[in-house]
Amino acid sequence: MLSLLVSAASGQEIVSAFPGQDVLLPCTYSRPDKLQPRATVFWRGKDDINVYDIINNEPDLSSQESRFNKRTRSFPVLYSQGNFSIVLQKVQLTDSGPYDCFILPVDFQLRVQLNVTANRVTGEEGPDTGRRSGSAAVRVNPLSLLLFLLFGKTVLLYEN
Repeated sequence: MLSLLVSAASGQEIVSAFPGQDVLLPCTYSRPDKLQPRATVFWRGKDDINVYDIINNEPDLSSQESRFNKRTRSFPVLYSQGNFSIVLQKVQLTDSGPYDCFILPVDFQLRVQLNVTANRVTGEEGPDTGRRSGSAAVRVNPLSLLLFLLFGKTVLLYEN
């Protein structure tokens, strides 16, 4: 099951998860008409490690950091819509930190802060919910994730 907790703060995305979960690291460019037909996108983690590359609209994992090997995937069918989001599978505590998405043809950069929290919070709240001033976290169900991937917009559907 893919869990997604996203909140906005200081011009960056914040994604929170527990160890073992799969998370979406969002990267959507709102003007896909400005992208060249074959975009190049680099995902980099802390210390500039290679998390995921997309070269000429094709995933290129030849220089990917070994700890991300077979734990990342993207959605090539959505590249033409400006969506270069990736899924990081089975997150670990050591995956916490900043991730940068660079879209070269348009000189676009988005920072995603991944917070992997060891302890589950009781109740329906996710990690860090309500603990940061100026931000909020929402648990999003898989249908919301699909809508985000298809349309590049956050649509919140609450689970009971």
